[in-house]
Amino acid sequence: MTRTMLVVVALIIGGVLPIQAALNGKLMKTFGHPVLGAALSFLIGTLILVLYAFSLRLSFNSSLIRTTGWMDWMGGVLGAIYVTGIIMLIPRLGAGLAFCLAVSGQLLMCVLMDHFGLLGVPVSPISLPKLLGIAMMIAAVFLIRGKA
Repeated sequence: MTRTMLVVVALIIGGVLPIQAALNGKLMKTFGHPVLGAALSFLIGTLILVLYAFSLRLSFNSSLIRTTGWMDWMGGVLGAIYVTGIIMLIPRLGAGLAFCLAVSGQLLMCVLMDHFGLLGVPVSPISLPKLLGIAMMIAAVFLIRGKA
């Protein structure tokens, strides 16, 4: 896949998140609690992934569970926190501001992870252009909020 195609895929994936959050918000309203909305969303997602894995005829080596470090399992925990949190934020902040803040937090964490090589990502030191990008994201938050 070309770099251009990867960029397009990344944009599409990013565009799916607000739709997912809004639909999860509807689950929250229907079932009465953000945790239930998130849990049901994860349940459906898990079922789809299991069916897809079976369709690919992927094998599962359960003995690897014992050799996997505890930190490696935290992705699921963080995903649950993220999905539940965004479900709770959108009705209070609106989709634009909630996601602008979430993406700003992602950008800040990415710059730190790159700078220090955290969790095995390649080291890429903080630079002036990266700092300007962060400043622009913070400015975007104020502009989207309507109180610049």
